[in-house]
Amino acid sequence: MLIIFLFINLLFGSALMGDFKLIKQNAPPARPAISVGTQLENGGSESGQIRLIVWKGALEIFKNNFLLGSGVETFAQTYYQYRPKEHNYTSEWDFLYNKAHNEYLNYLATTGLVGFLSYLAIILIFIVYSIWYIVYGKKEIQNTKYKILNTSLLASYMSYLIQNIFGFSVVIIAVFFYLFPGFAFLVADSIKEVNASKRLSSIRYLLYATLYRRQLYSYIFLGFIFLTAAYLIYSLNLMYRADIHFAKGSQALEQENPGRAYNELLEAVEQNPIEPVYRSYLSLSAATAASGLLGEDKKIAEELKDVALFEAELILKTYPQNVSYLRNAISTYFALSALDPKYLNQALDVVNRAIKLAPTDPKLLVNKAIVLEEIGKKKEVEEAYKFAINLKPDYAEAHFGLAYFYEKQKDKENAIKEYKEVLKIVPGHPEALQKVGELEKNNAGK
Repeated sequence: MLIIFLFINLLFGSALMGDFKLIKQNAPPARPAISVGTQLENGGSESGQIRLIVWKGALEIFKNNFLLGSGVETFAQTYYQYRPKEHNYTSEWDFLYNKAHNEYLNYLATTGLVGFLSYLAIILIFIVYSIWYIVYGKKEIQNTKYKILNTSLLASYMSYLIQNIFGFSVVIIAVFFYLFPGFAFLVADSIKEVNASKRLSSIRYLLYATLYRRQLYSYIFLGFIFLTAAYLIYSLNLMYRADIHFAKGSQALEQENPGRAYNELLEAVEQNPIEPVYRSYLSLSAATAASGLLGEDKKIAEELKDVALFEAELILKTYPQNVSYLRNAISTYFALSALDPKYLNQALDVVNRAIKLAPTDPKLLVNKAIVLEEIGKKKEVEEAYKFAINLKPDYAEAHFGLAYFYEKQKDKENAIKEYKEVLKIVPGHPEALQKVGELEKNNAGK
């Protein structure tokens, strides 16, 4: 394989270095393109810096859930609560982090000391056993190849453990975590065969004898397996189709087409009713569609309102600590306030709950300011915007919202000041430019 690889590279050039001759000969003509550069070139935060901040948050989760952790696979929910304020100063400040980007810290945060020590025990037992076998194992010549194989498996395992310091286990890598030790124990002849007839209980032995010695029962058992497999394939197909409808629905929602979004998301929920993400977005699309139909068809608007309320309340009751679902619920109640202002209080209640779970998230504070402004609590509006800016000084949306609030309060001096802050963060911001021009012109006229 190495000889073939070297021969191809010598004959045709190196694919790794980008001068592969066959590719160049068959390549399409070059077209003008927009240069976007890498994330770092475009001012993105350095990856190591972001990881250090996430690790700090993971340690805070562990400190507050010392023994058993926050729960298996709950990092995405729990991180919001302990997310360091410094995360707001990075280019990935509004990303959802479902892993700690360090497998050991991830186990420490989500499974606590019990899970973390169990994980380390598996690792240490395998490493110690492998080293013992390589050094003190049988000395026969025919055993040398197994020692080489075990050494290779140990080296692969160690590389996996090292990369987990900076990343996390994807599916196949997580499988290798158990497969490599399994292979090593197998080639070291450490696995003893078990005599099933002696060890199985009387009931298990009876089932074993019945299934394997009587052909009719064997066929019945195979038929059961076939039906189960058919059901699983059918269920998988439903999940696949539901995902397609969800993708179309969420895209329609982004394109401000709530009617189409509702129809697609309703199909997704009908085909996979146990998926909460679908129901959360269905609630939002129903509320948005209802508010849009208020002046056209009140009957349909009321029906959509009922759907939105039912789905929102179900999600909030089932997943009261999931910040992502709380965000959608805030938008749902805010959209329904166009039908009845009483839903503003519910929106405010949900946003306050979300802020308790994600106290360093400036987006939630901007949402709170918008809801408070609709309710008419002017003093609290200013406080919410200022708190958001304190958490993230370069948050253009917060500065713009505060400027617009000042403008409506006839406080032109502070409004101009905040609009100019927007222009410092986003040079050439069209709305801020327009507002500054209008306000300064009015001041000059006076």
